[in-house]
Parts: sequence; C-alpha cells; structure tokens
Amino acid sequence: MPQWVARLPNDVGYAAGGSLTADEWKGMALNYCPIIVPLIWDEWQPSAEATYEKRMKKWQADDTARLRCISKGKRRADGTKEPRAPKPERRMHPEDADNFLSLAAALKVIMGRSVNVTELPRACKLLQDYLINFLKVRLIYNLG
Repeated sequence: MPQWVARLPNDVGYAAGGSLTADEWKGMALNYCPIIVPLIWDEWQPSAEATYEKRMKKWQADDTARLRCISKGKRRADGTKEPRAPKPERRMHPEDADNFLSLAAALKVIMGRSVNVTELPRACKLLQDYLINFLKVRLIYNLG
C-alpha cells in the first residue's frame, strides 16, 4: 500500500468505528473498495436477488388479494380501502459494483498526486457515467 493510505478502523460503518479522516476516505475510495466491492457483489448479489424475487412474488400475491377484496366491496373497519403495501426494493442491484468502479476510476484521476490534463475528459466521462447510472438504478428503477 502507498504510504498515504491510512489504516482503516476495524468498525467502519458502525457508530463505534467513529468518523473517518479525509485520508481514510481517500484510501477506501481508491484502494480498498475497488478490490472489496466486486468480491462482495460476486458473493452476495445472487442471494440478494433471490430474496428480492421472493419478496416481489409475495408482494404481488398480497396486492392481488387486496385488489380482489376491494373489488368485492370489502373495506377496513374505518370504511377506507386497504392501502397498497410499499413495493420491495433491491438491497444490491446487479449494476452497483460496476457503477462504483466508474466512480473509483474517476476519483483516481481527479484525486491523483498530480493531475494530467489529458486524462480529465476521461475522468469527466467516468463521473458522468456513474451519475447517470446511479440515477437510473437508484431512482428511476425504484419508482417503476
């Protein structure tokens, strides 16, 4: 590891771990996470996807039953229709790992010890790809 890479606390992501310094954040974004995130997604994303599909089937069955009750004129005790349950969301989207790597590559160019002006258009494109995919995966996909 380069000397500037700060050693991370053991409890990153938990309140007990405390706040990260700027160097620790930089080390996570540029060194640790680009290695760890694809491994985690490769290991756990299929299981998360199966759980999501199971939840979706249950949600669809529950919603169909709710609509059937409404069509028969059944109402809640207070006279209102049964509200629709919130649609389940994915915990791990299949495109998240690749999208994170676009961000990490852009940050590597932008936050380098020295910045080569000829590499800035590539970094800009990578950052733009990250933002567009984030919007697509996290906002638009979950609204649909």
